[in-house]
Amino acid sequence: ACSSLESRSTEILAITAPWDLIIVGDYGGRLIAAGEIDRGLKLLQRAAGDGGVRPSWHHFHLFLASYMTGDMAEATRQAAAMTSDTYSHGLLARALTAAANGDWEKTRTTLDGLVGLRKAWRDSPRGELEKYISSPVIVDRLVRDLATAGLAAARVAASPSDVTTLPPGNGMPTM
Repeated sequence: ACSSLESRSTEILAITAPWDLIIVGDYGGRLIAAGEIDRGLKLLQRAAGDGGVRPSWHHFHLFLASYMTGDMAEATRQAAAMTSDTYSHGLLARALTAAANGDWEKTRTTLDGLVGLRKAWRDSPRGELEKYISSPVIVDRLVRDLATAGLAAARVAASPSDVTTLPPGNGMPTM
C-alpha cells in the first residue's frame, strides 16, 4: 500500500509541479515532518528554486531537516529567517538553535516568548509538536532538546533516562 501511495504522490507531483510549487513545497515539508527528511528536502528545495522569497513554513521545514541531520549552521540560518515573534514554529526553532549554540540568554527569552504566545507549550510541548510533526522520532528528539533548553514541561515529558542526564536548574545554566 505504501509504494502505491508513493507512486500516486509522485504522479500527482509530476502533473502539478510545473504550475503549483506550493503543493510541491507543502508535500516536501510534510515528508520532512514524517521523518522522510532526504526526500522531503529535495522537494522543498525544488519548490523555492534559486530565487523567490520563501514562506516561513518553508524555513521551518528546512530548519527541521537541518536540525535533525545535525547541520546546526544551516538550522540556525533557517531559524533566524523566521523573525516573527508571533510564529510559534519560528520561536521553537530559534530557541532550539540558541540552546544548541550555547546562547542561554537567548534560549530563555525565546522560550518565554513561545510560552507567552501559547501557554500550551508550557503545559504540553509534546502535544504541541504532535499537532504538526508525525514522526515519533522527531517529536522525541525535540521534546528532549526542549527539556535541555529549559522548558520544564518538556523535562517531565522526556523519558526518565533522558531526564537524569539533564544538567541541574531545569536544563538552564544559572546566571
